[in-house]
Amino acid sequence: MAQRQIALVTGASSGIGFATASLLAERGYRTFGTGREPATRSGPKGVELVELDVDSDTSARAAVKGVADIGAEKRYRAEAKADRDRQRQHDHDRPDRGGPQGRKDKDFQRKF
Repeated sequence: MAQRQIALVTGASSGIGFATASLLAERGYRTFGTGREPATRSGPKGVELVELDVDSDTSARAAVKGVADIGAEKRYRAEAKADRDRQRQHDHDRPDRGGPQGRKDKDFQRKF
């Protein structure tokens, strides 16, 4: 499964940061834009705004960690879904788990 790439753009609430974040979002990146007060400004369409004051190491670490955690959570959900889908297919193919060859139901056998 191809992973959607993630972009983190500083200053995405205006100027060149806004334009860069817009372009990356349009090109399919999951784009996070940063700003000092994202709640007071709207970012580009398709861009998730994250609070970040570039003059603060603490703020920068928190923003990057937040974006990384979101990416990890998304990967975990995708992997868990793929595992569930594989298990369903495996169960479907096994006669002892109710797969087509293992069903005793006459109506089921008539349909297939």
